[in-house]
Amino acid sequence: MEWLSTLTKNDGSDPPGTVTLTGKVNGKPATMSLASLSQVAKFDSKADSFYTFIKEDDYYNDQKKIVGENVMYSELFLPDKGIAMKRDNLKPLVRVLLSLVVSNVAPRLGDMMGVRKWELVVLFALMTGQVHLSFRQLVMLHIWQSRNKRQKKLIPHTRLISAFLRKQGVVLISEKPFEKLHATWWC
Repeated sequence: MEWLSTLTKNDGSDPPGTVTLTGKVNGKPATMSLASLSQVAKFDSKADSFYTFIKEDDYYNDQKKIVGENVMYSELFLPDKGIAMKRDNLKPLVRVLLSLVVSNVAPRLGDMMGVRKWELVVLFALMTGQVHLSFRQLVMLHIWQSRNKRQKKLIPHTRLISAFLRKQGVVLISEKPFEKLHATWWC
């Protein structure tokens, strides 16, 4: 939580591929980048040149710069249901993939019957393989977005953040997480 609350973003020399997120834990800085996430685990199996690194604004607000809307909609939505952003209007396999995306790739809370526009880009990439998205970049996009939300109800990728902070040496492996004692009610 401390790392996320002190988070700053640096676009680097060639964004979006050089974006870094830096925060402090116990006064020690920890910088998350594509390279530092690769040290935690091998998320992306190909070289960086294989992936399409997308701009944050294109991912959240202007998906047609990544892939044409007509192409994306025809690939993901049932033809007779229209393109209303509802889970029931998606093709059956896309619905299954949406569950995976919402729980692992682009975590969120709220209306699970609705579909977010940025989720469509991830679903299109998974269904067609025409857009090669970097999981590491998606992680950084979602962490930065959660940092900027006024109401932080969900911190995405918490286990990954914990592993990253341990790898950076700002949180020791021997440190135990905060545990709240359970209250016992006497009647």
